[in-house]
Amino acid sequence: MLNSEEMMSKADPAYLFADVYDSVEQSSNLARRDKQDVQSYLGRLRLDAFLYRRTVLTDAQLLDGTFFLAAAEGRIFNELPFDRFEIRSRAKRLDEALLGLVLNPRGIWFSSLPKDQADRIQRGLIEHPSPNISDWRKLGKILVDVGLDQAEADRLENAWAKWIEKAETGQLIVRQWDTNFHFTDELEKKLNINKDRIETSLTEFGKRIFLLVWKNRSSRNAVYGVLWEAYGVCSAEERVDLATIESWFNSAYNNTAAQQHSCGTVEVTDPPGGRPINENQLLFDRVQLGFTGQELFEVPSELIVHLPIPFVQALGSLPAADFMRLTGKHINNGNLDAWYDLNDINGISNLRRAVYDLVEQTDKEAKFVDPNPLLGRLVPQLKVVVNLTGRVPGVIAGVALGAQSGGIQGAMLGAVAGLFIGGLGGHNLEQAATPLIDKLDKKQRVARSIVERAQSLREQGKE
Repeated sequence: MLNSEEMMSKADPAYLFADVYDSVEQSSNLARRDKQDVQSYLGRLRLDAFLYRRTVLTDAQLLDGTFFLAAAEGRIFNELPFDRFEIRSRAKRLDEALLGLVLNPRGIWFSSLPKDQADRIQRGLIEHPSPNISDWRKLGKILVDVGLDQAEADRLENAWAKWIEKAETGQLIVRQWDTNFHFTDELEKKLNINKDRIETSLTEFGKRIFLLVWKNRSSRNAVYGVLWEAYGVCSAEERVDLATIESWFNSAYNNTAAQQHSCGTVEVTDPPGGRPINENQLLFDRVQLGFTGQELFEVPSELIVHLPIPFVQALGSLPAADFMRLTGKHINNGNLDAWYDLNDINGISNLRRAVYDLVEQTDKEAKFVDPNPLLGRLVPQLKVVVNLTGRVPGVIAGVALGAQSGGIQGAMLGAVAGLFIGGLGGHNLEQAATPLIDKLDKKQRVARSIVERAQSLREQGKE
């Protein structure tokens, strides 16, 4: 069995695990039947499909995700980049994973349902446990029996059927995750890294909540239950404590999940307002608070990939054939390989060339409007991934700068494009990244979106 160091050594930096695809995040960022929001989520998935060889999703993110369920309801289903993302599943087959999720009522949030309805269904499944069944098509009746509306049960069943069919026909990659991976042990290791630092930063209220979270640390559902209840009764000052605790737990949890699924890149977006605890958060805030007012033309061009703000939503409207043609073009000509593998100093130039082509072709098709000709080309949606090996040994850490402007165009899309800069230290990063802060509204709270990339497989092979 592999230990944690060996698990990290096989992590592929071109495989992304991002918390924007978490089922709870999908629910909070997306109105299920809002066409514009669904289109924006498709755009984000396509952009990740362009920037990474694979975007990795869990079975729960797919089968309980508001976006992925909504996508299965309409034509947008055929627009998804199926060959660029894959599912990590608790079972060998997706239908078996679905049975495991629903028959274990604490394994699924029913995130696409209104919260009161989801809570009622979960309680019903707990109070009236179902016998073991082997046919997932019986799940709809079980859910109706515990109070789910028949039309809603039919909707879920139809969406699940489409995803299961994709998996059974081989059009969707499904791999069983590493069942020997000790998730709880690895999570605890990561939680302990900043445990003392976070405890000393909290008020008495925060310390009481922290003790409850620590007691329930092995159950993510229980941790969120503690935090959500506390958010409902806290003051503005106490909310800072809760956001700090939530970001600490989220970072550890998502980094553990990325490790389990051999993803060398992990993206975690913090709830706005929390105190910085880890090195990447501290760096992010130093960049933000150190704003110097540099003009756009003062930023070295090799550090910039311009992306207009409305681009992601427009990318979601691009015909699927055009998107796949562009992706294939830049894979075949090698523009993206250097970026994927982090082993070519020219990777950033090639990446810029590929991204500009994608933006230009999207603009031709979708005619998106840039609301700010100067700043809109750069802020607030740019992800900067920088080599900080001297500051954070053994990893490539990143900072994504984006304003919490609300909705899917805010926190979820605060980080949009990837940029690899070789050989820069922390000071140079701060100097270069400062102008990327959202100048349009500096008073808005910023949701940190931190991106970390493992060392490339090529570099690991030299060790």
